[in-house]
Amino acid sequence: MQYYVYQHKDPNTDTCMYVGMGPIKRVHKTKQRNSKYLEYFKTTLPKIEIIREFSCKKEASSAERNIINLIRPPLNIVMQGYRKDTIDKRRKLSKAHGAKPFTVIRKKDNKIIGTFINQREAAEVCGVSRSAVSNVLCGTNISLKDYTIMREV
Repeated sequence: MQYYVYQHKDPNTDTCMYVGMGPIKRVHKTKQRNSKYLEYFKTTLPKIEIIREFSCKKEASSAERNIINLIRPPLNIVMQGYRKDTIDKRRKLSKAHGAKPFTVIRKKDNKIIGTFINQREAAEVCGVSRSAVSNVLCGTNISLKDYTIMREV
């Protein structure tokens, strides 16, 4: 299967408003998008341009993320370098598997970095591996180098 990284442009200004990735069917769909996208393109159709074609979904996804992080299209919802819908899916899966929320605190100033349910998100924010976060949560290690992790009860 071929995957495409594409952009949806404002037809009046030729400005890139959204960058996405998917098979050719997804490229041309203008429904089933985030609410900001649907509101913006409510009265007009976007100008669609293929940026690049890939044979591997992983490469296409990486290229999409890099382009979004580089140009920050206004209709993409981005968190920590990842698309928001991807993060929402991770959180839902974590909850479905019985994950419990945990809080990450920076040791040097006792600042709460965030409350997470997904180990990968916490690892990315802290700049450590997911397995390092997992080891702390499982009790193998007491804490990370610069962070303390507290499991919520």
